[in-house]
Amino acid sequence: SQPARSRSKSYTSGSGNGSHSSHQKSQVLTTEARSRTKTTTTNATNATTQVIPTATWNILLLAARAGHAALPSPVQNKREFWFQAAETGRITRSDLPKSFRHQDARLAMECLYQTARQLHRFEPSAVRHVLGQHPHLLQQDAARALLPLLLYYKVVGYTDDFLSEHLPLLPSRIFENKALMLQAIRVHARSALQWMATELWDDAEIVQAAVRAMGAAALEFLPDPVQLNHPEWVAQAIQCHDQDDYSHVVLLVTESNHDRSESDSDDDSHDNDETDSQSGDHHSDDDDESEDQEYINLVADDFPIDQQQHYPTNIWTIYNWIHEDLFLNRQVALAWVSRGGEYLHDEFDEDLESDAELFLLIAEHNWCDFMFADEDALLSNKTFMARAVAKNGLVFREGRNGLATDYDLALIAFANAPDLLDHYEWSCITSPDFTFLTQFAKHVRDQIAQHEAHVHFVLGILEHEESNASNNGKVDSSIVNGERDIPPSINGKECTNTGHLDMLRVGQETTFAFSRKIAGYAGVPKSHELKLLRQASVNLAAFGL
Repeated sequence: SQPARSRSKSYTSGSGNGSHSSHQKSQVLTTEARSRTKTTTTNATNATTQVIPTATWNILLLAARAGHAALPSPVQNKREFWFQAAETGRITRSDLPKSFRHQDARLAMECLYQTARQLHRFEPSAVRHVLGQHPHLLQQDAARALLPLLLYYKVVGYTDDFLSEHLPLLPSRIFENKALMLQAIRVHARSALQWMATELWDDAEIVQAAVRAMGAAALEFLPDPVQLNHPEWVAQAIQCHDQDDYSHVVLLVTESNHDRSESDSDDDSHDNDETDSQSGDHHSDDDDESEDQEYINLVADDFPIDQQQHYPTNIWTIYNWIHEDLFLNRQVALAWVSRGGEYLHDEFDEDLESDAELFLLIAEHNWCDFMFADEDALLSNKTFMARAVAKNGLVFREGRNGLATDYDLALIAFANAPDLLDHYEWSCITSPDFTFLTQFAKHVRDQIAQHEAHVHFVLGILEHEESNASNNGKVDSSIVNGERDIPPSINGKECTNTGHLDMLRVGQETTFAFSRKIAGYAGVPKSHELKLLRQASVNLAAFGL
């Protein structure tokens, strides 16, 4: 039979029958049409995968954006294509086909999530609708739903009821995931900290993120056991109070705490090994955590979030957030008074009454409590009082054993505190304050006059001829500005005296060097002391002294 078929084929092919040729041509055209149809279908199907030409991809996206009816039916009904289109942020939930929009909650949430992440367009009502119709979404895709919820809450300002309604549906593993909660703190710290697992508070990175985001307001959520174990964290959080920027805070971790955390982690790993060996569903937990981590890596830097969120706090509100036993800690006490807190003599350690650093901070930030300083160790110590008066002259009157009338301390105080005289009773000439103030004012003027006399009658200035030659008849600007401690004039008369000592006329630098040595030997005020005298004189004169 085989040769017969060969002959038939040979006969047919050699035949001049035109109808058969037309039939063969029709078959070829039909085959080409089917090939084109198959190619079109294949191209449309390929649109649902990642391996498609860029031009085709853009055309399909534009078609999707214009309306699903303009898409080829093989693409229009492909869920994978809409997921890929949603990831671009180019379509919204309303652009989805009706069947997907109302029945596919994950796809709808993907559109809402991507438009918020990429276009900064927020549709909180749509989020509420999707989650209300499909509450199981929070269980199936919990990690992806958490941050958008927090973000919408922050931007739109929903009440706490919105979160209270949906966040309890999340599995507990979400709030125990350190990396995910770090991102949640960056989005909206207050909401994240309210729901975060308590055991995460013992992590320095978590506390640091909370303090960077909220400042001292983070103490509201810091559990008491963590505060007692890490007083240095509490102190650093307190120092953020009433500051414009606290995003730079880096929490200190003591060596003992660090060692303890390492040992705890070793114990935890050992316990986990035992648990893993006994648990039968360990694989599913790992799968959930890996999905969460994949999502964390995806959205780490995509959300339009602020690192620092402002939560105004009152110093006494912070006081209520701090465990009372912590005020016995010196580091916490220093931080408290550095932000304007009162000296808590009923709660501070008694040893702090003689702490010089503490009362220097009090002098600077809350001088009214300076009186609680120890009299023997601090208030009778002239060196300490000089440092305190330099920070705030108003504490001068708290000196003991004659320091409240010491001229050296008074000079620093009256030069730095123009309103110090408001705290004196000197309206009556018989009062001790009046006697002290008038005598001190006379002392200040005498010191200034002594300096001027020293310059005018003993040292003089450079020869008048040299001054004219170098400054065109004008007095040296450095002298006018007081940089050389030599006044340009005394009692309205220009200082042109060449002096009585020949050694002072051998050059400008030599003159200034010898003048300072002679002034120091004679006890004539100069340099910084002279500036203090002049400033104190101005402040005293303002009150008629």
